Amino acid sequence: MKTTGTKTAFTTVLLLLLIFVTYAVYAAPPENQSHFFKSRYLISIFNFFIGLELTPEQQNALQELLTGTHSELKPLLEDMHALRTEMYELVLAEEIDTVLAEKQIQDLASLKSDMTTIVLKAQLEGARILTPEQRETILTQEVAWKQRFLYWRTVVSKLFFN
Repeated sequence: MKTTGTKTAFTTVLLLLLIFVTYAVYAAPPENQSHFFKSRYLISIFNFFIGLELTPEQQNALQELLTGTHSELKPLLEDMHALRTEMYELVLAEEIDTVLAEKQIQDLASLKSDMTTIVLKAQLEGARILTPEQRETILTQEVAWKQRFLYWRTVVSKLFFN
């Protein structure tokens, strides 16, 4: 009786494994499908950063910088969301209070300015963590990405707007 249970369990596990493997092959993305572009794009970004050959110290410093920047931005983003919600309600109200709208516009502009300052300071600190060779690699890659973007923008504009 015990061997029958073991055989049944083994067969069940084997069949489940076969089903999972079959489903994984079936669900795998087909070759060269445009809707799978995003995952390949992320992989190319990861490969780019792997190609920078960051030292463990640089990785830790960049991770700390990212975490610190995120913690600085999070409350500002929450405030921004709340102000935008208030602004939409104000603008869509029956009677628009222009004085209050001006104040909210100033508050939103101030928040955006603060957020921009935090991000630019983080970029500066991140650049200081990298070596000159790594920064040069980033600049070279940025130029290549911009050229590729401009090429495709030109192609699309010629196709649809000429």
